[in-house]
Amino acid sequence: MSGGTAGMLEPYVAGLREGRIIIPRCTACAHWDWYPHRLCAHCTSESRDWITVSGLGVVHTWTQVERIVVPVLGLSAPYIVALIELADAPGVRIPARSRDLSRPEIGSAVRLRPIPTPAGPTTEYCSVNVDVDELPRLP
Repeated sequence: MSGGTAGMLEPYVAGLREGRIIIPRCTACAHWDWYPHRLCAHCTSESRDWITVSGLGVVHTWTQVERIVVPVLGLSAPYIVALIELADAPGVRIPARSRDLSRPEIGSAVRLRPIPTPAGPTTEYCSVNVDVDELPRLP
């Protein structure tokens, strides 16, 4: 593996291209390793598996983007960007956008879904009618 983290995102991006959300988990201590690094932040192991997660989670925080500073093909303002804390990968927060401009409620249940864009795959979220206490959790 290289020392940088850019190449470490390739499995995540490949998963998005396949329609899956996959997150690295340390095989030595079971710590979810997001944002992926060469060494586990918990035990410093280099060994990890990429685990498919449900995409269900809760809104941790959000903001509305009114103006695009760096133009991205196929993206126009305004839009919402939120950090979604995954239910089955505690502590992992994935940035996702929404074209729905209604203000999300912090702690509300949402589902992430991979979407293709001209700039490459990314994630989008949508509200789900699920009780937050009933969200799936991986051991």
